[in-house]
Amino acid sequence: DGNADTGETPIAATGSVEIYLTTRYTTTELTKQNNISFSDEVSSFTIRLDTTDLKQEIDGFGGSLTGSSAYLIQNMHTAARDTLLKKLFTTDGIALKNIRITIGA
Repeated sequence: DGNADTGETPIAATGSVEIYLTTRYTTTELTKQNNISFSDEVSSFTIRLDTTDLKQEIDGFGGSLTGSSAYLIQNMHTAARDTLLKKLFTTDGIALKNIRITIGA
C-alpha cells in the first residue's frame, strides 16, 4: 500500500477536481486542464515528507485585500465583521498571517 513503514491506512478520495493552469510570467493564464477523477481505489502514488531535509521555511499563509473587499468588510454589521475577522486571523479559524493589499487599480 506504500504506507507500510508508517502503519497508516491510505484514505481513498471520491469525486473530481477541475484544474486550471497559470504559469510564471503569464505565458498561460487560467487554462483549463483535464479534470482529475478520484475513486475508492487506493492510488499507487505516495507522498513522503523528509523533515530532516529543509528547503524553504513557510512564514505563513494569507490572502489579498482589494478595495472592494475592504469596503464590504467595513460595511458589515459589527458582530458579523468581528466573526469574519476571527475566522480569518485566529487559530479558531484559518489563522491567516499575511495580507496583500493592492496599490492602485
